[in-house]
Amino acid sequence: MGKIIFYEDKDFSGSHFECSKDCPDLLSNLSRCNSIRVESSCFMIYEKPNYTGNQYYLRRGEYPNFHHWSGVNDLVGSCRHIHTESGSFNMRLFERIEFGGQMIDLIDDCPSVMDRFNIHNIFSCNVTNGNWLFYEHPHYHGKMYLIRPGEYKRFNASGSCSDKPTGWQLALLEQIQGPENREPMAHHLPAEARQSQGALAPPSSHQD
Repeated sequence: MGKIIFYEDKDFSGSHFECSKDCPDLLSNLSRCNSIRVESSCFMIYEKPNYTGNQYYLRRGEYPNFHHWSGVNDLVGSCRHIHTESGSFNMRLFERIEFGGQMIDLIDDCPSVMDRFNIHNIFSCNVTNGNWLFYEHPHYHGKMYLIRPGEYKRFNASGSCSDKPTGWQLALLEQIQGPENREPMAHHLPAEARQSQGALAPPSSHQD
């Protein structure tokens, strides 16, 4: 079981709220968040309620102010507990919306879809096993999205992207997550690879 503690003020001071599972509305418990301590497991935190807005992936460690998770303000509206995956990872990628065009079977991380498969963009996918992180640009740069098992017919289905379907590159969540005794992820990736301006909604059958 995971555990994350949100603090109202910097350096783990002020009112605080503990959480060990998915929470769609943190603002009802804390109006602002300036520091976070992840005591076990990993979490995805979101700027707005209901898992929307900027999102950041945090592993076990201490974050004495929002700059340590590359936040742009002191708002944390929701969070998801990310379970450590130890089994197989399987995903099918498609170069067109609604599972059209060339199909790619993927079981590991991929720093560049273009370099590996000679495809510029991925527009839909079917995840059968594992949690994944999708990145907008190759080599783990740009906007980041948490993708859970399910069917994603087009990557703008959540309404957070433009009306034109947007292709994405991807990275394996398990590979990024690594051992829990490592330093927080925020110290290992560039800022643009840790922050997202939106969130892909998981398939309805997997919503909490």
